[in-house]
Amino acid sequence: MPKTNKQIEIQLEKALDSLSEQSKPNITKTAREFAVPMHRLRRRWKGGKSLFQRQPNGRKLTPAQEGALCEYIEYFDSVGASINRRQIGVAADSILEEDHPRDSPDDPPKTGDHWLKRFLKRHPEYYIRRRKALD
Repeated sequence: MPKTNKQIEIQLEKALDSLSEQSKPNITKTAREFAVPMHRLRRRWKGGKSLFQRQPNGRKLTPAQEGALCEYIEYFDSVGASINRRQIGVAADSILEEDHPRDSPDDPPKTGDHWLKRFLKRHPEYYIRRRKALD
């Protein structure tokens, strides 16, 4: 079997091409032939996304939503206003609520206690600075 995810992805693409050429696709045989995990090949054959295309586990906001939040933070910075942790969390929750289907019986998702810490780790251009009292 290939060692890295990248090598497996290359082999999976070849296996998927082979499956599409078969009149009666045999996933087990093709997985053995290309030395790829059978369950992963089956999931991809049924339309599943690759590891590189899926959103990472534990991410609340999509890349587009996170980009909108970054623009919101940069707007505050451009007008010289400071934004605090709570405001960033409220803005993120607001974005999640806005994109949540209205007819869904479930409550919209919320950011967790440690979400902001992970967000700031992903975006080192933003950081928390303590306010200093004016003399």
